[in-house]
Formats: sequence, structure tokens, C-alpha cells
Amino acid sequence: MHEIQKIFLKRLLINNNQKYSSLTGGYSFEDNIVFHLKQLLKKGFIEKTSNIYKISSVGIKEIAKYDLSSLTDTGFKTFFIGFVCKSGDDFLVKEHPGGKTNSITYRVESLILGKTLKKL
Repeated sequence: MHEIQKIFLKRLLINNNQKYSSLTGGYSFEDNIVFHLKQLLKKGFIEKTSNIYKISSVGIKEIAKYDLSSLTDTGFKTFFIGFVCKSGDDFLVKEHPGGKTNSITYRVESLILGKTLKKL
């Protein structure tokens, strides 16, 4: 995968539902950004609805193959989550110790594979 494509996937993973201008910020037509976006759409890694780009579950699986800080392929990754506490329809989720945050609350329906996690 081209470096620009990995960067776009990373940007959408960190901040989903972006317009073209924010997603492609820092790049110009000389970087073939339209080609790279079309490739990501064609492979099903991203979706475009009403001029808004979002990462798909396939795209999440693809970008998870890379170390997000360097975007280098480090092989298979395992993601560990421990459900610490349940309150109504919400869970307090403890992330892997290598994560940058210790805990975030997510809606239950967001934990279904392929759905975007919603931070409360």
C-alpha cells in the first residue's frame, strides 16, 4: 500500500467522517491524491457519502496491520480489551497498556464488529 493511502486511512481512523479538504490537507494534485482516494474506495477501505469520507471495517483491518506511529508493517497485531464496568447500555473499556489512554466509555451497539466506536 502506498504511503499516502496509509496516511489517509490513519487520519480517518483517528478522526472519521472527514471532508476532502481536511482528509487531504498537506497534499496537492501533484501527489495524485485523487488516484489514491479512488484506490481506497475501490478496495473498500473507505466509503464516501455526501462528500464525507469514512473508514470501513475493511479499512480498519487493513490499517491495523501497520504501526500507527511509523506506518510500517510489523506483522499481525492483537488488540486486547477488558470490560471493566457496565452501566446501563454503556461499558467502561480498559485499553491495552500500550494505548495512549487508560479508559473510555463506549455505547454497547458500537462494540459490534464493523461499527464505528462512539466515545461518550
